[in-house]
Amino acid sequence: MFKHARTTFLVMFAAVSTLRAQGERIAFDFTGVSPALNLPWTKTSVMESGLTTQGWTAGAGITPATGDNRLAFSVSSDANLSTLAQARANSAFLSVRVASSSQTLNLNSNRVAFTIRRENWHSPLQYAVFTSVDNFTSPVFATPLLDNSNTATDDFSFLIPATGYGNLSGSVEFRIYPFSARYTGHAASLTAFSIRSPVQTYTLNLTATAGGSASTAPSGSTFEAGQVVQVTATPAAGYTFSGWTGDATGETNPLSVTMNSDLSVVANFLPKPAPRMDLGGNLDALTDWTTAWVFKDCFKLARTWMTRSASGSEWESNQTPLTDANGWPLAVPFTPAGGSPQILHTLLPLYGPGIYTVRLQGVGRVDLIPPNGGARQTVTAAGGTTVRTFTFSPTLADNMLYLEVRESSGSNPVRNIEIIAPGQDTKLAAEPFHLDFIASLAPYRCLRFMDWMQTNLLPWENVTPLSDWAQRTTAATCTQTRREGVAHEYVIALANQTHKDPWICIPHAADDNYVRETARLYRDALDPDLELYVEYSNETWNGGFMQTTYIQDRGKELGLDPDRWQAGQKFVARRSAEIFAIFGQEFGTANRHRVVNVLATQAAGAGGVTQTRIDAMANPAINASGTQPDALAIAPYFGVNYEPGDAVPTAAQVVTTLSQAAIAEATAWTKEHRQLADERGWRLVCYEGGQHFVGIAGAENNATLTGILHAANRDARMQERYREYLVALESEGVDLFVNFSHVSGWSQWGSWGVIEHQQQPAADAPKWRALSDWALDLAARRDAVSVLPSAPGGTWSLRATLRPGRRYAVESSTDLAAWSTLAGLENIRGDGVTAELDVPVASEQRRFWRLRSHD
Repeated sequence: MFKHARTTFLVMFAAVSTLRAQGERIAFDFTGVSPALNLPWTKTSVMESGLTTQGWTAGAGITPATGDNRLAFSVSSDANLSTLAQARANSAFLSVRVASSSQTLNLNSNRVAFTIRRENWHSPLQYAVFTSVDNFTSPVFATPLLDNSNTATDDFSFLIPATGYGNLSGSVEFRIYPFSARYTGHAASLTAFSIRSPVQTYTLNLTATAGGSASTAPSGSTFEAGQVVQVTATPAAGYTFSGWTGDATGETNPLSVTMNSDLSVVANFLPKPAPRMDLGGNLDALTDWTTAWVFKDCFKLARTWMTRSASGSEWESNQTPLTDANGWPLAVPFTPAGGSPQILHTLLPLYGPGIYTVRLQGVGRVDLIPPNGGARQTVTAAGGTTVRTFTFSPTLADNMLYLEVRESSGSNPVRNIEIIAPGQDTKLAAEPFHLDFIASLAPYRCLRFMDWMQTNLLPWENVTPLSDWAQRTTAATCTQTRREGVAHEYVIALANQTHKDPWICIPHAADDNYVRETARLYRDALDPDLELYVEYSNETWNGGFMQTTYIQDRGKELGLDPDRWQAGQKFVARRSAEIFAIFGQEFGTANRHRVVNVLATQAAGAGGVTQTRIDAMANPAINASGTQPDALAIAPYFGVNYEPGDAVPTAAQVVTTLSQAAIAEATAWTKEHRQLADERGWRLVCYEGGQHFVGIAGAENNATLTGILHAANRDARMQERYREYLVALESEGVDLFVNFSHVSGWSQWGSWGVIEHQQQPAADAPKWRALSDWALDLAARRDAVSVLPSAPGGTWSLRATLRPGRRYAVESSTDLAAWSTLAGLENIRGDGVTAELDVPVASEQRRFWRLRSHD
């Protein structure tokens, strides 16, 4: 099947084998008092008969250091990392000569092993080995850049090339150049050095064509049989990695290859698409204080049932209500053991003034107390379906309807309560969402349901994490505000009705069966033309959430790393891959294009959280299935977190200089992640983003600060800042930006909503205007399509500039009435590049083709 309409560039590796003997030929022994102060050091523990050595010496740029049982030294530098060129110019090297007592020396395919111990934060971080065979022109080996915090010993080894080191006359000198050091006097030590006889080897001949390059770790071209070699593809500017083919396949980069046979491995690169960034929106959590008019039925936003004494006045007696499986009350009043008779009550938001339809089933009594001093209304239900209408007058300041279930028959209980908003009493089952809410989603291509699904748990909450499929909220559950989140069925219904890609977050404690049932539900019920974004939990790096503690606990339990933080990041990679694999199994190969595997990370942590998770995804010991993400997701917010004691800005400062500086910082984070994504052929998307000016750590209680931040978010200049922000993200290669958030009321905890309430005029919502304008501009960009003859009587070439994140089908017709999809071209995933698609030509005189978007 034609999967990608792309132009491919190749990098190839070839392997050749030879057979050698094994055994250590020479090994140096550094035990003793300060060997570096007693150069040349000639002591060995192994010396093959016929070999000789003049021992270890040091170049002028090496300062021998005190240190027993090791060859200790330091180099000179300044505040900047020293370079290899500087080390060579300064003669900063350790040197040893090896010779044969016979006339010639053969070192072809010998293995050199050495051990370095870094003894200080600023000790050299890299080491390069040169030999006299090529007059020290090119290194035969260079170590990777070590971490500053690594002050332990590091073992390195490499194979001497299979040719060029045989029948040598005289001695061979090895020089080790330490570099990437800072300052002066920070010691490191050589603790071991040996040369071993050759073994069976394979030679990797590495070449690269346009589009990228590839390298091996350890560096070199000859490797021992059974050795694991890490192969890394690096795209050139304007290209992205697209996967490995040949004897080693997959999308993991770097890729580990075991040298057990001759291999041919190809690294593929694709041109990066022209910048084109779609919009998405994070939907606010469903609560009784939600300011979005989500459902036509207001009762779906009711608070979960509370209890109180039937004759009392207390607000909450904290008794466990008697309900059916869907949460509807059974016998009311009910009397708990040792208690007084209890009734059930709740609160729910009304949307605006008008006539509301109240509908319920069963036998009982329900009382309603409207907002703004409305009189108590009683609905008496005698069985069957009871319908009443009431005129309510809610306002933004007071929109809560108080509802009591005072009586409910044990044999025919009150249930299926609906409170329908004015003008919305149609198609409740097929189209349950309020028409104004649906209309407000127009600018978005994707909807993220993280808050809808109550993904974040706070450490002080007394909540059991959702783990079992049976615990979930369903469409039949009486309210959708449960801590278990909104029913998946409503997520699917909203996505299908609006034709927008859903983005779901799998609960952090969900078991495999929960994941599998989720995958099956979306596979069968979601519009197949939509893409499903799948992410494990949310911000599992953020210590403010319970899920971060959970992933660190699990990482430690599984022994993924001795360090708790590292173990947590590695567990996220492991669990994400397991979830991706389950979705892959349930959707199958033919429907793999319907799922976007998302690895989310910290925007400010490219070298920390992100790199650790990426490395873990490439580690077979952690990611056993090898399943890889399709997208790397960040949240490059722009803003300032204000703490107590910080200077309080003016609104003008927030919306000008402070925002502009923060946007520049967010752009830099994005650029770093774009490089990481390109190296692996992943899309770069934003799971959240937007302004992030907020008080924290007590400053949220500063009313003056809160008022200024709210004023800045309403300032007309914020529209321009958002436009600049979106342009910057798109220019750095983001192809989907999911703003946080859509309709959401503001408070001291943040000014997140681009719309504060469902009826807010666009004139009062500058952030919303910026998003709407972006969506209109995006819609005006047209896909270029042309059809050109390729060969007489053969094929024609359909050339199309396909959009990222879109899927297309090529269809043909002879009469413009009946169209058929061409085999193999049913689901072409566009990537914003110009590509050629061969279109078969039949014998009929006239033939038409069209490129149909699945959107």
